[in-house]
Amino acid sequence: MAILGKDKIRYILRILQYTPVAITFFFAVSFWRDGHTEGAYILGLTSLGLLLLNGLLHISHIRDKIVAYKKHIGLIASIIIISIGVYALAIGNIYDGIFYVLLGMTFLFMEILRGKWAIVCSSVVLLLAIGFLILKEINGNNPHVFGKETGVRQSTVDGDRVHP
Repeated sequence: MAILGKDKIRYILRILQYTPVAITFFFAVSFWRDGHTEGAYILGLTSLGLLLLNGLLHISHIRDKIVAYKKHIGLIASIIIISIGVYALAIGNIYDGIFYVLLGMTFLFMEILRGKWAIVCSSVVLLLAIGFLILKEINGNNPHVFGKETGVRQSTVDGDRVHP
């Protein structure tokens, strides 16, 4: 087995920095394909934010300021994600709402808890969130955006008569 040199490890680490961006982007594409435009917009903007964050972390004086406020940024991000989940629950998207609340709780546990408890609690909550995504797909209660009624009552026409 060949040992990787420092240059190859740096190259691999540089690629791995953009892995969360790619994963989030592909989740956004998946939501868009399934007809969930709200989730697609949210995850698309999240992937753009992660891309911007990766770019800013390569500027030394900005990186120092971001790292100094890391805990505050993590708490604010988790509260925003939980708020998105509560909004989704309020408009009736139960599985999406529970997924976003659990995802926000994952980030919240990573910021509040320390050591092995942070890893264990975050992993359990993340597995529950993925479980709710699977339940949503199994139940098949997915509203299709393009096939929804827009609240307008449509009339059928049968020959000369109009039936409301």
